[in-house]
Amino acid sequence: MYCKEILALISAGVIFLRSNTSAPDCCMPYPAVAFVLVFSLLFPFSVEAFDVPEQYRKGVTISLGRGMPPMASVGLNGEPKGYMVDLWRKWAMVTGVPVTFVLDDWNESLKRVQQRTADLHGCIFATTERERVFDFSQAIYSMSLVLVVPKGSPILSMEDMKGKTLAVLSRGASQTEVARRFPEVRLKGYPTAQELIDSFVDGETDGMVTEQHNIFHNLGTNAKLDDFVLRETVYTQSVRGAVKKGDEELLDLVNRGLSQINDEERERILSSWYVMDPSISHSLKIGLGVSFGLLALALAYLLFGGRRRREES
Repeated sequence: MYCKEILALISAGVIFLRSNTSAPDCCMPYPAVAFVLVFSLLFPFSVEAFDVPEQYRKGVTISLGRGMPPMASVGLNGEPKGYMVDLWRKWAMVTGVPVTFVLDDWNESLKRVQQRTADLHGCIFATTERERVFDFSQAIYSMSLVLVVPKGSPILSMEDMKGKTLAVLSRGASQTEVARRFPEVRLKGYPTAQELIDSFVDGETDGMVTEQHNIFHNLGTNAKLDDFVLRETVYTQSVRGAVKKGDEELLDLVNRGLSQINDEERERILSSWYVMDPSISHSLKIGLGVSFGLLALALAYLLFGGRRRREES
């Protein structure tokens, strides 16, 4: 049933009570009217009541790659955190289906869904190879894989990476895409995005290709944004959920839940985790510096100007 239908039934009940009571106008059933008004404010749009397949009513297990902040990582308390974790928790609120997260090395996170030790993967690109073993949900959001090199490097694009070593996520979309488009680039795979970034920062490779939000978050957190530069966007595609091939009931449930989370809500969740890019960050620093400088001058004027006026009086 939908919220509009529920409101219609409640409104009809209020009208019936009002038309069949002999009480004066001042005794109109205000609690019922108030309930209708509050309900209308809380639920202004139609929301689907979910018909959840019986095998998923107790919950679903979602597999994610670990070490991929701000998308997914393990917090100091051992609990999963990140944008994708928060988004799937929102999905759980919408559908009423409890969720449990399992974070693992990227390759293992894929195997969990194939071996049914997890019900679905929560953050994955659709590729031709993966379409043989997974069915994919509707798009969740658009993700860009970017080429990053040390500051001062002569490498300006992927064409300049020929004959050089590039760090990529093992069995990730970056490895597949770069190998297909740039076969002369030497690829070095890592099991997690964190290990990929750490090895690059330590100088083990000439460049790396990884998810844009991930690299900005990691380098920003470690105060290393000024040491590296983004050269090129290599690959942009929509991130999706994925279920084992043929699991149509779960895929339908996943898509119905995602369709209830609008773009504004997704952006709100993302903005709580996203670290802005270096150019924006630098401009913001300059703006804040100027603002604080002007504020200091204004305070100094008020302080010393006020003291001078008191002395003159």
